[in-house]
Amino acid sequence: MMILSIIVPVYNGEKKIARCLESLKNLKEQKLEFLIVNDGSTDCTADIVESYIQHDSRFRLINQKNSGVSSARNKGLELCKAENIGFVDADDEVTEDYNKVIESLKKVNCDFYGFDYYIQTAEGVEKKIRNLFVPGDNKRETLCNNFLSGSSNNVWSNVYKKSIIQNHKLHFDKEMKMGEDSVFNSQYILHCTDFYYVDCPAYKYYFDDINSASFKSKLTYLKDFSKMYDGFWSIYKTDKNLNFSMKWELYFGPVCEILKKHGRYMSKVQNKEFRSSGFYKAISSKKQENWKAELRRWMMKANIYRVYMP
Repeated sequence: MMILSIIVPVYNGEKKIARCLESLKNLKEQKLEFLIVNDGSTDCTADIVESYIQHDSRFRLINQKNSGVSSARNKGLELCKAENIGFVDADDEVTEDYNKVIESLKKVNCDFYGFDYYIQTAEGVEKKIRNLFVPGDNKRETLCNNFLSGSSNNVWSNVYKKSIIQNHKLHFDKEMKMGEDSVFNSQYILHCTDFYYVDCPAYKYYFDDINSASFKSKLTYLKDFSKMYDGFWSIYKTDKNLNFSMKWELYFGPVCEILKKHGRYMSKVQNKEFRSSGFYKAISSKKQENWKAELRRWMMKANIYRVYMP
């Protein structure tokens, strides 16, 4: 039986995808499949993937019309054959330690697996350790608290059970432009009982400073932040003993940046959706009085507070 399917969504990745594919090719285990989902690329991406297929039967190329990263990942979920599922972004790479993750999959039956990773920036490489976990088995409570802390909520630092995804019809939200990883994880964790932590940096994430800066200023992302908060809340409601330590500054800062740059263009419908969201209601509660005052300040600057807010 195949051990692991790794889904790689890609769009116009000809400049970087070879680095990713080379790292996958170097993995020792043969009972793997690498599903490269070509999301309507117009460059030479497909040709590069085909060159790997010719020399390694573990690679599969899936072509689709351009529909976005969530759609590409969903297509991979539909077609994968292994009992475990991992994700890799086309401009990133797995490290040699990913072999240790695969060995853990073979030895331990668990709902959810995770590992450490590197972040490559213009300034250098930083190692990220998920220090809320202990090596080996961890209780569901520890997994939930780690998620609620806002730490490591991407999908490429985890491995998932295909049976859980299929049985509960989980998928990535195609309408979201950011934060879809976090929402997917919140849905998945609801059905988990345990977590296995592999104490090694098995992934290298290449941080794009330009893309990171640009996403914060789009008005359409307000709805995505609300969906992310709803995911956090769905986990918290499962156990009142959990430590709901959401890092508000990670979400509040970008929201204020959006309002600062684009709030004046917010329609009444968009404003109503934002004000009815769980995220806004939590910010506006007495428990978050400091955040409430700051939010009002930015909404006043955006010329929408006095028009739409009570």
